[in-house]
Amino acid sequence: MANFVKCLLCKREFRRINNFHLRICHGLDSVEDYLDLFPGVPTIGDSLRTEISETAEKAWKNPNRAPYSQEHRDNISKELKSAWALLTPEEYNSWCENISRTHIGVPQTEEHVRKRVEGRAGYTHSEETIRKIGEALTGIPKSEDHRNALSDSLFGKYIGEKNPHWKGGYDGSRYGYGWWAIKEGILERDNYTCQGCGTKLLRLVVHHIDGDKENITDYNLVTVCYSCNTKASYDEKYWQDFYGQLLEEKYGLSPRSEEVKV
Repeated sequence: MANFVKCLLCKREFRRINNFHLRICHGLDSVEDYLDLFPGVPTIGDSLRTEISETAEKAWKNPNRAPYSQEHRDNISKELKSAWALLTPEEYNSWCENISRTHIGVPQTEEHVRKRVEGRAGYTHSEETIRKIGEALTGIPKSEDHRNALSDSLFGKYIGEKNPHWKGGYDGSRYGYGWWAIKEGILERDNYTCQGCGTKLLRLVVHHIDGDKENITDYNLVTVCYSCNTKASYDEKYWQDFYGQLLEEKYGLSPRSEEVKV
């Protein structure tokens, strides 16, 4: 074990070659400038590296370790953004590639994964961050392997009571008398076409716009594909207005039209 590293500029030995020495003795701004001159050379002794690692390990295992405050996270974010702003697009891409390359083929132990998960416990993205992630991913196609991996990771995860939209299950009686005939009539009315995205290729279902399975009036039923049916469960108010307006404009169907019939 090498307890000291030698500065290749002055041949002096240190436990760690630091910015102060390089700036005062050699006119370099930082260790990064030193590594530009001598790529890949060690700048920290093995004994000090071990001490740092052991100290960090003890701090991590401390049950009384306080989580990072939001202020601390914000400060780190600001510092990183300031540093990235100085990079050209080519330099930034090169930096990202180097980071990725160091992780390729490196297996993650269960302990490492557990620590990573615990380290982010209680942390949630802001609405602004979620919006930016969505915009960054928009239009990026997923490979077949990526899709299969996502499918495998989610298989069985949100079945039954595990699903956030679980409402206690159902039996056929919840749809009211004559449901199957009514369902076929709605599919025929909508020309066996999803009224959300226009597809005819995917499996179609009849969606209850207000979420009430017993409300099987024409103005509450619309043909959708599985994908659009799932979307309608997340922002219910928006999709209720969307499909309600669509049926009124397309067929003249609305709660008001039912009142007129009566």
